[in-house]
Amino acid sequence: MDYFLRVLITAGVLGGIVCSDLESESALNLTTSGVREGKGFPFYSIGRIANRVCTGTNGLLGTCQIRGECVSNGGIGSGPCSTMTVQAVCCVFISTCGGSGSNNVTYFQNSGYPNPYNGGGTCTYTVIPPDSTVCQLRVDFSAFTLSQPNGDGLCTVDNIQISGGSSRVPIICGDNNGQHVYVNFNGQNAITITVSTTAATSFNRVWNMQLSMISCTSTYAAPAGCLQYYLDSAGNIQSFNYGSSANSAFNALGMVGTRQMSNQNYGICVRAGADQCSISYNMASGDLFAFTLTGDVLALTAAMLGTADVAMVGTDCTTDYLIIPNPSGVTTDRFCGMALVPVTKFPFYALGRIPNTICTGLDGLSGTCQIRGECAANGGIASGRCSTLTPQAVCCVYISTCGGSGSNNITYFQNVGYPTPYNGGGSCTYTVVPPDNTICQLRVDFSALTLSQPSTDGTCNVDNIQISGGSSPVPTICGDNNGQHVYVAFSGTSSISITVSTTAATSFNRVWNLQLSLISCTSAYAAPAGCLQYYLDSSGIVQSFNYGSTANPTAGAVVGTRQMPNLNYGICIRSGAGQCSITYTPPSTDLFAFTLTGDVPASTAMVGTAAGGMQGADCTTDYLIIPNPTTGANDRFCGMGIAATTSNTAPFVLYYITNADEANDVGNRGFSFQYAQNACPISVG
Repeated sequence: MDYFLRVLITAGVLGGIVCSDLESESALNLTTSGVREGKGFPFYSIGRIANRVCTGTNGLLGTCQIRGECVSNGGIGSGPCSTMTVQAVCCVFISTCGGSGSNNVTYFQNSGYPNPYNGGGTCTYTVIPPDSTVCQLRVDFSAFTLSQPNGDGLCTVDNIQISGGSSRVPIICGDNNGQHVYVNFNGQNAITITVSTTAATSFNRVWNMQLSMISCTSTYAAPAGCLQYYLDSAGNIQSFNYGSSANSAFNALGMVGTRQMSNQNYGICVRAGADQCSISYNMASGDLFAFTLTGDVLALTAAMLGTADVAMVGTDCTTDYLIIPNPSGVTTDRFCGMALVPVTKFPFYALGRIPNTICTGLDGLSGTCQIRGECAANGGIASGRCSTLTPQAVCCVYISTCGGSGSNNITYFQNVGYPTPYNGGGSCTYTVVPPDNTICQLRVDFSALTLSQPSTDGTCNVDNIQISGGSSPVPTICGDNNGQHVYVAFSGTSSISITVSTTAATSFNRVWNLQLSLISCTSAYAAPAGCLQYYLDSSGIVQSFNYGSTANPTAGAVVGTRQMPNLNYGICIRSGAGQCSITYTPPSTDLFAFTLTGDVPASTAMVGTAAGGMQGADCTTDYLIIPNPTTGANDRFCGMGIAATTSNTAPFVLYYITNADEANDVGNRGFSFQYAQNACPISVG
């Protein structure tokens, strides 16, 4: 479960967001810390390229090559890198304006570096991916000093632009030593890095960028939607161009300008360490300007800076702000102003190549391609052929029930007698054992899952399913969940148990057929860290657990809720190529498609209308977070209705939270949306 921040800054105003704002604002300078100290990982340990990464005698990173190959490629031999041959040298590649290459690591420097450059023009370096195994480029600003933005936060004198990738990078200028960005390659297309400077402005410009290729399977690759990715469990996060001194330029109103840059909208991700459950963000100690996003800094006394009195949250944050999803002790996710109270963020709950390929059997079930004898010995069912290489290769389907265990690619865990319903009681468990450490996740698809409804207050006290043993929590579930799914991260090579518990005293036709799929660590279908659910299509339907078109039939003094208590999880949707936003629309034929809080039977005229909905600070018990909606400044939604809502925040995600007591939520059913991703706008000019 990785941690996610989102920075948004509006265009051309005297404000900014995770970058610095109005009147001499410095922007964002936060320290982060995990619950327990984790292990730090070096930024340069990237994926496997043809020649391994090495460290030269000058301390720079290079590629281990034969000396002659290094010289012919324009590199500099910097010490030996192998005991196999004296000809193996650590080849360091350094380039300047007009260069290009496909090296593991390249240093792109200004002319005459480390001496400053005081001229003007454009200086470009082009990075060409060597093949389709390289998916990302990491740009580390080892040294990066350009002119400050103008007083309104626009980089009109100097700037750096990174283009050609499939992920967007904002225009940057000013002081950015130690910063970094990740850029996704767009297939085999090159990425271009262009530094533009203005000769008419005398300034000592310096840049030295470490350009690192990152393979598609690297453990150091940034998750989708992360412009920045921090790998340590504790450290310092700053907005671009953050500084301890003010911008010397004046803004359009003749006041001291901002260090924040306009038009910023990006995600900052922090990798979760082992056994880390939350992350704390605090203003850097000793720096009164460590969080100054909006407002007139110079109008305050030093005693007021950095205090809760000048902190702003929620609907007060509409121009420049920082989103910290689902913070503890706060009923909003947006932060701005001139101070940040210490915040702890609790993450949302956070098929690939297995030795034998996945196949589809004659009965339509998924299986594993195996030799017929191996299939029979392992307890599988041969269901048609799966290879032309030998007639002994069969699609082996594994079906199990109570007390079973296994390490198969795919297993179907069914109630006794399936598809006939089960009307008894007790517990029925299946244990999934990962075959090795190349398997990181288990996907559980509820092909069929019908258990008793929760009690009138939402508690699953008659029947339920519990999934335990993984490193990511899964809520207790009951009711109708056909077609739903969950992802569970393995805790090393420890097993995961799925237990269905039923009550014999309650007569009910229970049915379950769960497809259990092992997912490799390098699979393109693995869920991003922290996603309990992960939808792969660009459009479809997303629903809360136990959503239904009818009310909970459980008898009680009032109509019961279909919502379950103590839910807190993330629902992620994979971003399609060229898709920049996503729209969630409740179906027009279902008035109950968004009923999270309130007394539904007592408010029939309001149900299913936008007027029946509530937002922001009114949502404190059960609510849905849609980050950065385009129609307003509130990210939280609850009540008994919602209008179609578009979010332009990637990665696309919903957060669903319910409290411990659903007794006051009469007749609620949860939510059901049709979602559709929207294409990126076409640039003009």
